[in-house]
Amino acid sequence: MNIFLILYFTGSKIAIKYEKKVAEMEIKKILIPIGGSAYSKNALQYAILFAKKFEAELLGIYVKDIRLFKGPQFSSVADLFISEPYFEIDRDNIEASLNGRGAKIKDYFTSICKNDGIKCSFQIQKGLVSDVIIDIAKEVDLVVMGKKGEHANLLKRHLGSTCTRVIHNINRPLVIVDHAPLQEIRKVLLCYAGGYFAQKALDLTQYFIAKTGFGLSVLTIATKQTIAIAVQKEAKKYFISKNTKANYLLTVGDVEKEIMKIAKTEDIDMLITGASMHKSYEDFLSLCLANRILYDSNIPILFVR
Repeated sequence: MNIFLILYFTGSKIAIKYEKKVAEMEIKKILIPIGGSAYSKNALQYAILFAKKFEAELLGIYVKDIRLFKGPQFSSVADLFISEPYFEIDRDNIEASLNGRGAKIKDYFTSICKNDGIKCSFQIQKGLVSDVIIDIAKEVDLVVMGKKGEHANLLKRHLGSTCTRVIHNINRPLVIVDHAPLQEIRKVLLCYAGGYFAQKALDLTQYFIAKTGFGLSVLTIATKQTIAIAVQKEAKKYFISKNTKANYLLTVGDVEKEIMKIAKTEDIDMLITGASMHKSYEDFLSLCLANRILYDSNIPILFVR
């Protein structure tokens, strides 16, 4: 947001006026973390789709997980002797193996982007995977990543630890992708709850629809129908002012169950929902809800921060 200082004359005096101008939203650089999982490969396909729609550049990253270089953690001398066969770790071999893997992933990434005519760059970083993603995300406009990593088969219903930490701490729009291969996106469902920070969800949804031509449905859920009607009026007013057509849905009930039910009955291809970074109890519940929806959804979810 830019703040402009304007000087103007009122008779013989000079008055000062401050005006705020909000920069128009643009997605020109997309971050895509890539590992060895099917989730990250599918995320790349969605990132390419968005890069084409937005005429954006892709930044691919492969992170050498620093945890692989640390030996087992011992709480006592007894633990040390019990785990003695695992104490010696050949860090040089680990480093060489990860470097080789990173090079292969870079080649894969650049060849895919080249074939699709996408401008791209690639980085190999070392650190805690989630922290590296969160840090580099500050330089981009959108992040697309897989729901789980290479050990997804061990997690079953749970999210990956990297995904969970990124959702809770990133300050950029974030698309989370399931293991299902790329599907054509025709209809997007915005889960709109109103409030001050919901304006960002409206702005980003409008940008997506204007650039992609996706069909839009807007869902509002509340404990009381009167509240839901009032909240949905905000979204209607906004999209009408943008000449954007939308299908408006309103229901009362359990938020998670209603979202998943309507996403299925309306044949939705992508969800858009908010996730606040503030630390209030309500925001904590919002993030818990976001996690539960992620558990059950097999379509991409765009979180607006």
